[in-house]
Amino acid sequence: MADNPGSVSIAAGIAALRKVGAEEPADELQSIVGTFAAERWRPIYFDRPMS
Repeated sequence: MADNPGSVSIAAGIAALRKVGAEEPADELQSIVGTFAAERWRPIYFDRPMS
């Protein structure tokens, strides 16, 4: 996620965190991805279905 300067994809961010072993619920991971984007002043791409 850090290498791409464009919008941050929620789905891709969750997938990346899962790939490195994150086991938290998806809503917590979404929050982590959102914080990552906000701290870097990057827009968020909401491509994850809200449940």
